[in-house]
Amino acid sequence: MLEKWKPAAYLNYRGKTIFHCYKDEYSDVPLENWYTLSEFELPGSDFEFDVRDLRSMLLEEGRIDKNCLDDAILRIAIDNSVLPFDSDIRP
Repeated sequence: MLEKWKPAAYLNYRGKTIFHCYKDEYSDVPLENWYTLSEFELPGSDFEFDVRDLRSMLLEEGRIDKNCLDDAILRIAIDNSVLPFDSDIRP
């Protein structure tokens, strides 16, 4: 029997979990810069986002510097409720 596909968690912070994104449900190599807010949706869902978009927005707002790492960007995005589709996630 095949094991159900499930993305690997990247970050757990303040009760939210950010997962790696993959090319498809058969890949075990995470994509660079792409994350998802849902462990239940297959790759390519609307819950996926590019952390570079968050980086650009937070840089423009002066909330981070250009050397900020992905995990710090994601924590700041969680703190400021700016993750895409954040309120639409299934429990």
